[in-house]
Amino acid sequence: MNRKEKRLTEKKLGILKYKNSLSKNKYFDKIRDNILSGKNKEAEMKEVRRLQEEGKQEQIIKNNIASIATSLMISDGLSYNDALIQAEKVYYERLEKTE
Repeated sequence: MNRKEKRLTEKKLGILKYKNSLSKNKYFDKIRDNILSGKNKEAEMKEVRRLQEEGKQEQIIKNNIASIATSLMISDGLSYNDALIQAEKVYYERLEKTE
């Protein structure tokens, strides 16, 4: 929507009269409130995104551990639960070596 269309829409809805009737203090307070609410919303969205990224990382780790457990089950003939426990140990040992 361009400026002209926006202005016409505001005029139809009566927003222009409301804006013009506000004192400068109230008008700038509304703008400040909008900015603050926008920053809060942005922070919430960043937090949601961070949690989604952490979930992906956790899923990758679980997939790697499951892969190691499967190979242990095949090579050593372990049960699934025992292989998972041993696979976690192997995975975290590998992480410590690389760091």
